[in-house]
Amino acid sequence: MTGTDESANDRPPSSDRSTADLADPADEPAWSVAETPTDAALYAVVGTVAGPYAVGEDGIVLARDGRGDGDAENDDGDENDARAETDDTEWRVIVADGPGAHHNALNDAGVTADGERVWFAGSSGALGAYDVKTDTKYDYSAPMEKTSTWEAIAVAGDRGDERVRVANGSGEVVRVETDDRGCPAWDDPREPGSGSSIAALAADGDRFYVVDTDGGTFEEDGRTQLAETDGIAGRSETLEGDEPASRPETAETDETTSSPEAARIDISARNAAVDFFDVTATDETVRVAGDDGLVYRYDRACGNWTPTRVGESALHALAEEGGEVVAVGESGRIHRRTPTTGWRDVPTPVEEDLWGVAVGDAAVAVGESGVVVER
Repeated sequence: MTGTDESANDRPPSSDRSTADLADPADEPAWSVAETPTDAALYAVVGTVAGPYAVGEDGIVLARDGRGDGDAENDDGDENDARAETDDTEWRVIVADGPGAHHNALNDAGVTADGERVWFAGSSGALGAYDVKTDTKYDYSAPMEKTSTWEAIAVAGDRGDERVRVANGSGEVVRVETDDRGCPAWDDPREPGSGSSIAALAADGDRFYVVDTDGGTFEEDGRTQLAETDGIAGRSETLEGDEPASRPETAETDETTSSPEAARIDISARNAAVDFFDVTATDETVRVAGDDGLVYRYDRACGNWTPTRVGESALHALAEEGGEVVAVGESGRIHRRTPTTGWRDVPTPVEEDLWGVAVGDAAVAVGESGVVVER
């Protein structure tokens, strides 16, 4: 069963317990520093079919796949003959100045389920995408004249059939669906919470998750109406049609919602007394990274949140793939858990703050001053 008690006694091997004091550093795969062509801060990284892509200050997009010439991107899809001679493990500049060529910072990135298109979002309404197979950039900046800073983005579905959620500092989430021409269609912005700034978004199949700077966590599952739960973590009731919520005294329906796909449920953890910075989700579990080295785990089956102190400093980003979970944060700290171990501190060769992480075929963390560490 999920919802494991993480106390010091009688703990199963797969629990989220912090075992940094028991870890043998020799058991952990080594991380190394990669050379990069920039000293701009890197805020997010995702894995694609062509290798990892990272985004950051000045609208920079880097790739570790030998693509690009560092000066301009190939927007017409033609083959770049020069790339055949590049080292496919080298980090190179793919986009130097953002989707709109305005050098606006890119704060977050998401990738389609097939790994073929990267989406990115950032300051002054910067929003765009990049097809990694055709080397084609798309600029969708300032949709509906929204020029505020986008703080987070999440993507579900394959290239050409993706669904995107992008959020700003005003607590608004914009739904982006793909029409029958493969073009993005924009929905009106909605506030899943109280208007607090959105810290992060995550996608898992049909579901999207939102965490805000007020400790709120919200789920959009495509089958429910908005149900407020006063910040108490518990079972989220699935509603059919117009069936009333199980707690009518606290349930509210978002009158602006014209489609059940826009519905969200508040699954906020009770008394979460730290700022949240990132969220990741699987079929069974949602994890939120926060200040003070805390990771909150939401077990869907039990509707229950469990906090685990992974470290002592802020955790800025989380990634999960194949049962492995990695959290990164201040001063180059990396923490890792697997299905057979609890959380462990991982030795790292950098002291810069890390802002983004991706795991899978490659494990990569990115941060201040263009730092990239790989495993």
